[in-house]
Amino acid sequence: MASQPFPESSTLADLRRRVGTDTGCRSTRRRLLLALGATALASPLTLRAQTKIWRLGYLDYGSRQSVVDAGRYGALIDGLRERGYVEGKNFVLEARYADGNAD
Repeated sequence: MASQPFPESSTLADLRRRVGTDTGCRSTRRRLLLALGATALASPLTLRAQTKIWRLGYLDYGSRQSVVDAGRYGALIDGLRERGYVEGKNFVLEARYADGNAD
């Protein structure tokens, strides 16, 4: 009669305890679940941080006061707002004025 490595009356828990895989699987499983949970929690934060803020330039030949009086700058801002852009959140607008100087 050939001897078996484990007696037939052993339960699965006894076998795991003898081999030592019971505690190893649990700690590995815990690490995996913690890593997946941390990734799931961090994903929305990284997505939110990756929203691009556009830097727009506005160049006008006239002076600042003439642009404001004519309403061109305000019309640009209003047009961007109508399309869902918010200054400081989606874009930054940098305005430069030539004050009538073509150089």
